Amino acid sequence: MRSQSTKRFLAIFALAFGIRLLAFVVGVPASQMMGGPEIPFAENFKDYYFAYIPSVKAFLEGRMLYRDFYHAYPPLFIYVLSLLYAVGQSWFAPAIPLMLGDLLTIVPIYLIAKKLFNENRAVLATFAFAVCPVNVYYVDYLWLNPSLTTLFLMVSVYLFLMKRTNLSALSLAISTGFKQTSLLAAPIMIVELARTGNKRKAATFFAIYLIAFILISLPYIAVTPVRYLWCLRVPLLDPGPLSEEYWTIGFAPPPSTAPPFDPSTLSTLSQKMLKFVSLNAPMKLHLLILMLAPFELDENTAKGIYSTAGNVLLVLLAAGYLALLFWLYRSKRPNGNVVVQSLAIGQLLFFGMYGLYKYYFAGVTPLLAALIPNWMGLFIFMAFNVVLIFVPRILSPYLVLGGALFLAAYGLVKGKL
Repeated sequence: MRSQSTKRFLAIFALAFGIRLLAFVVGVPASQMMGGPEIPFAENFKDYYFAYIPSVKAFLEGRMLYRDFYHAYPPLFIYVLSLLYAVGQSWFAPAIPLMLGDLLTIVPIYLIAKKLFNENRAVLATFAFAVCPVNVYYVDYLWLNPSLTTLFLMVSVYLFLMKRTNLSALSLAISTGFKQTSLLAAPIMIVELARTGNKRKAATFFAIYLIAFILISLPYIAVTPVRYLWCLRVPLLDPGPLSEEYWTIGFAPPPSTAPPFDPSTLSTLSQKMLKFVSLNAPMKLHLLILMLAPFELDENTAKGIYSTAGNVLLVLLAAGYLALLFWLYRSKRPNGNVVVQSLAIGQLLFFGMYGLYKYYFAGVTPLLAALIPNWMGLFIFMAFNVVLIFVPRILSPYLVLGGALFLAAYGLVKGKL
């Protein structure tokens, strides 16, 4: 006979499945250039159809990732999508694991919140994620990429809290094999092990994580190491000369019926933005400041200033992340929620200062959901999601960085979560 807690979890899981299935079905036309509901100010990018699927086709045709064409993530993402494309023989079949990954993330969220707090907070956390607007819109409707890396990240966190650190390191390596942003979790977990006196476990965790990720990265890290690491955004690497074909193989051209791009039809603010970056570039903190500067810059000068300011932000990001690690190491609080809070802050800090697409936030929502303390926290979580979707994208880094500061102030420093 099922317990009351199991029934509540299954009811929420069914709710999440229903919401995601509906979003997925509606997303079949929306993920192409065939229309579908779009939200003003949201980033309605068609990356699935115009980037993921062309990369899958190129890979299945025998072209090598990273060496022959550009791909921005480690290889597991393309492997899974390619498998579903080959088996399903349909352009939308590879989206199924993206939706299922988002759905199954509910399980580790529930287990983490139950481990850290109690049954009621676990139910609240799973409900928050079941109806989370950012994930439903960007992952289940537009079929963007965070769900698989997030699923294995949350599994890694749960295993870590259960002191199954070797399996946790392996799961984290798999998570990083889908998207490299999970790399930010490894130092936090290693520092936590060292802080609690498990320096041997910390070294073992690092070794398993590194070896597993290297194995996932084969053969690319052996055949074309510079281009592979450069594609994963490792700085100070030179990929050598790149042909035009290198950039176009993994991307589909816009349809011939699409109207030509005319900058003169853009708003004054958008035209000013084009001096610094393309309109679909990730948003960075300094872009709005430079755009609102009370003086005009020619395009070359504008791009130079933008690049220099970006490098300064990277230095500040590194300093902020190191400060987070130092705080964690010196912390006297043994409860595992400090680790989850640190993981969430690390992700928010990175996205807020390195560069942000709104859908990146779908990779942080599971960590935040697991920390929701009460109904007021649920309201704040939902409101933050909605505001992030609707706010002009140029303001999104400020919103996300503000969330990191809020979590640091009220979670880590004051211990309210």
